Amino acid sequence: MSGTKLSDRQQLWNALLQSGGLDSADPATLDRLASLAEQQEVLLPLADQFLAAPACTERVAERVALRRGNHARAVTQLQQVAEALRSAGVPFLVIKGFGYEQLQPAGYQRQMDDLDLVLPRVADGWRAVTALAEFGYRLLAATVARRDWGWSAVLVLQDDEGNDVELNCAGLIFHGHSVLPWDAELWDEQETVRGVGVPGRRWAAAILIAEMLDRPRLRLRDRLDARAVLARLDESDQAWLTDLARRYALGWELAAARDTGSDDVDHEGSRWLRIRRRAPGTFRAVTHAYPMMRPAGVGQAVRAAGIAFSRDLLGLWLEDRPAGGEVSDRALTWAGRAATVLNHRPAGRQLAAGISLPLVPLDVEVPAVADRLAADQPDDGIAVHDTGQALVLDTPVGAFLAVVVPIVSEDQVEQAVAAIAEPAPHT
Repeated sequence: MSGTKLSDRQQLWNALLQSGGLDSADPATLDRLASLAEQQEVLLPLADQFLAAPACTERVAERVALRRGNHARAVTQLQQVAEALRSAGVPFLVIKGFGYEQLQPAGYQRQMDDLDLVLPRVADGWRAVTALAEFGYRLLAATVARRDWGWSAVLVLQDDEGNDVELNCAGLIFHGHSVLPWDAELWDEQETVRGVGVPGRRWAAAILIAEMLDRPRLRLRDRLDARAVLARLDESDQAWLTDLARRYALGWELAAARDTGSDDVDHEGSRWLRIRRRAPGTFRAVTHAYPMMRPAGVGQAVRAAGIAFSRDLLGLWLEDRPAGGEVSDRALTWAGRAATVLNHRPAGRQLAAGISLPLVPLDVEVPAVADRLAADQPDDGIAVHDTGQALVLDTPVGAFLAVVVPIVSEDQVEQAVAAIAEPAPHT
C-alpha cells in the first residue's frame, strides 16, 4: 500500500496495530478520525494515541473522556447486575463486551454501550427481570422464539439512567427467525473475568460470528474482536466452529471473521465477501431464507425472508420519521395488511414455524400462568393464547402481544384483550 493515500479507516486500523499512527495528523484530520473511530467503535482503545497526538483538540479530548466514563459506568453496572442475579440465584455469563475484552492484550478497553448476558433458560430470564426490577430496571423490549427443544427469548432491560442490560435466554436469536441454542459446553468451559463468568474460547467465537450477521462491511471493532478470538482457537476448535457455522448457516460470517487476518481493511480477500458487500440485498435474502430451507422447505424459507424484509423496511421507516412523530393511520393500515398476508397460517403455528416475534406489553391481567402451562414445558413460564392474527403470551412478568410487524394499533390491542377474556386452550 506504499505510495498510495490511506483511507481514514485504514489509518485507524494501522494505529490500532502500531502506536504513533496519529502523530502527524492536523487538528481537522484528527477530529475527523476521532468521529470515525467512535462510529467504528474503536475510540476507546485508541484513546491514549488520540490524547498524545500533537494536534489533539478539545473536542477529541471530550469524546475520549465520554467514552472512558461510559466504560467506567459499565464496570459499575456489571458489579451491580452480577450482585443482583447472584442474590436471586440466577445463573448467567457475560458475553461480547467484557467477554471479548479479556481476549485482547492486557489493558485493552472495549468500546461498548450496554451489558449482554446469556442465561440457560427462559425461566431464568423472568427471574432476572424480577431481580433487576429492585434496582430500577424495567423491561424495554423483548423477542421470543420457539423450537422443538423449547422457548428462547431476548429481554432488554433499562434503568432510569438509560443503562441497558440484554438477557439472551436459552439461545441467541438472530435473522428474525433463527436461534443459536446454548448447550452444556457453554457453561462447562466458562472462564472468569472481573469476578463474573464469560464463555470460553469456542463459544466466544460462536457468539462473535453470529453477531456479524447483516453487516455488509465489518466495523473495526469487529475486526479486532475476530483477530483476538480466532487467534486463541486450535485445530479442533476451528473444526468445531466450522461445523457450528454449517449447522446454523453462519458460513459467510465465519469467512468474514477469518478474513480479518489481512491488514488491508478496505479489501476483502474472499470473493464471496466482496459480493456480500456489493449486493447486500441479495445477501440478506439468502441468509434469511437458507436456514429454513432444509428443515421447513422452500415455502417456509421464502416466508421467513419476506417477514424479515418487512420488519427491516418498517424499522428503517420508524428510524427516519421525525423525532416524536406519531404513527400515521396509513402506516398502521399497511402494517396490518402486511401482518395479515404474512400470517396466512394460524397464529399459534408462527413460532413453531421458526419466526421470532417482538412483544408488546399489554395492560391486562390473565389467569395465573401455572394453571395453563403445557405439561411438556413446565419450566418456560409462558402460556399462549391464540387470537387469530397474533399471540398473547402470559408470563411471570406480564402479558404480551406477539406480532410479526412491530407496530400495534389500539384496535389490535383491543382485539387481543377481548380474545383472552375467555382463555383458549394452550397451543
